[in-house]
Amino acid sequence: MKLVRLGDLSAAFQPDGAILVRSASHGVSARVPPPVVSLMAFCTTPKAESEVASLFGPSKVSAFRQLAEIGILVTEEQAADTPVFFENYADVDVHRRMLADRPRVNAFKAAIQAVVKPGMVVMDCGTGNGILALLAAQAGARKVYAVDRSALLDTAKEVARASGYGDVIQFVRGDFARVELPEKVDVIVSETIGQFAVAEGGGPDLAQAMLKNLKPGGAIVPNGVELHVAPVGDPTLYNETVDPFDGRDGFDQTILREASLRRGRTTEVDPTHLLAPGQRVTRFDWPIPEIPGGEASWTFAEGGVVRGLAGWFVLDMAPGLQLPSGPSDPLTHWKQIYFPIKPIELAPGDSLNVHMDVEPATDDRRGIRVSWEIEVHGETRRLEHRVR
Repeated sequence: MKLVRLGDLSAAFQPDGAILVRSASHGVSARVPPPVVSLMAFCTTPKAESEVASLFGPSKVSAFRQLAEIGILVTEEQAADTPVFFENYADVDVHRRMLADRPRVNAFKAAIQAVVKPGMVVMDCGTGNGILALLAAQAGARKVYAVDRSALLDTAKEVARASGYGDVIQFVRGDFARVELPEKVDVIVSETIGQFAVAEGGGPDLAQAMLKNLKPGGAIVPNGVELHVAPVGDPTLYNETVDPFDGRDGFDQTILREASLRRGRTTEVDPTHLLAPGQRVTRFDWPIPEIPGGEASWTFAEGGVVRGLAGWFVLDMAPGLQLPSGPSDPLTHWKQIYFPIKPIELAPGDSLNVHMDVEPATDDRRGIRVSWEIEVHGETRRLEHRVR
C-alpha cells in the first residue's frame, strides 16, 4: 500500500529537540524526531515501504509504519478526505451538542451497561470527548482503548484522569480503521452515526477495526440500523426549500431551485405534517459494506398532496434496546431528513409505492446518495438526493 503525508502539515521545533507536526484539517498532531523530517518530505507523493527501504534503508521502514499508525501518512483517499470533517470534531461546541443529546447518551449508557461486563476489554472507535469510553470504564471494563485522531484527544484524556479512570482508559491517537491494539477486545463501542445513520461514512472504517481487534463472538454497540420513511404533506418544508429561489428579485434562479430539490435537509419534521405513518424501508447489521435497498407503500383514504419524504433511523443498541430518531420520538441531534419532492396530487384510494437505494457519494466519502423510484398513478418518478 502506498501512503502520502497529509498536505497541510505544520512543524514546530520543541525545546527538547523534537519536532511537533500537526494537521489541523485531519485533527492529527505528534512529536517526531528530526531524522523523520526527511522521510515525510519524501512522502509528498505516495510511496510504498519498498521505496522507503530502497532509498533510506530498513531503519526508516519502522518510522514509515509509525507515521502511518499516528495518521501522518495516509492513503491518497484519506488525504483527500473533507478537511472540515475532522476539524469540526475538535470543536468543543460539537461535543456540547452531542452531550446535551440525552436520548443518545442514555441509550448508549443503557446498552454499554447491558453488554460490558466486569473484566472485559473494550475499544471505543472515534472516542471524541471520551463519553463512551468513560461509560465502559464505569460499567467495569478492565481496559478501554479510546482511539481517535481528533485534536480533542488530549482533552478527553484529562477528563478521564479527573474522573478517576485515567488508569483504565488508554488513549490512542490514530485512525481507528488502521490501529491494531496489543490485545483483542470483547466489545467495540462507536458513535460513528451520521445523518440518516450512514452519511458520516464510518461503517467501512468500523468494519476494518472489527476485523483487526474484535474477538470472535465479540459484541458491537450499536449493532444494527433500520431506515424509515414517511410521506410529507404539509407545504411548510417544501416552501422553505424552493421559495428562496423564486426569482422575486427579477433573476432566473431555476438552476438553484432544482439543486435545492436534490438535497436532503436535516431538520425537525412535525409528526402532524406526515400524510401517513412511517414505514421501515430496510434493516441491516452495523457495520456493513453495502446497504440493502428496500420498499414502502401507502394507500391514502382521503387523498392529499405529497411534497416530500421524511427519513430517520432506529439503532439496535443491545438485545431489547433501541435508539429511535423519528418525528414522534424524543429529539436527538440527528433530527430527521427531509427529502423534497415536486408535489404529487393524490385522490382518495391512490397508492404511493417507494423503492429506496442508499450508496456512498462517489465524490465525498462522508456523504451518501439516496435514490428513489416513486410510483403513483401508474407512472414512476426517479429522483436522487444527496445527504451529508
